[in-house]
Amino acid sequence: MSPVVERRRSRIVPLAAGLVVSILALKLPAPYADAQEENEALTNPFLGDPAAIEEGERIFRSRCTGCHWSPLRAPVLFQSELGDEQFLETVISGRQGNRGNMPPFGYVLSPDDVWKVHAFVMARDRM
Repeated sequence: MSPVVERRRSRIVPLAAGLVVSILALKLPAPYADAQEENEALTNPFLGDPAAIEEGERIFRSRCTGCHWSPLRAPVLFQSELGDEQFLETVISGRQGNRGNMPPFGYVLSPDDVWKVHAFVMARDRM
């Protein structure tokens, strides 16, 4: 490689790496990014909110019942012992399990939508 090409490459690689890190940081939902920085567990801000629970039920019925209504297909979420942060991470990133794989829903649902589904699941569990 010529010295000119080598100098350009040595300037571009760090810039590209910085750009990738910046883009990845922007992709994280804000509450998740904040909690990671503070090293604190995430908690669902919508727990107990009647409007959020109602919206969570609507989302659950349209997106989740295909698998999570029957214990033969996937775990029944109303019996789940996942913590708030685990629930959010599982829905957004997906999960491999003994009953098959759950696809990631982070491209379909916002973190707030996932929290609302979780609020609905938790409220129903207490009914």
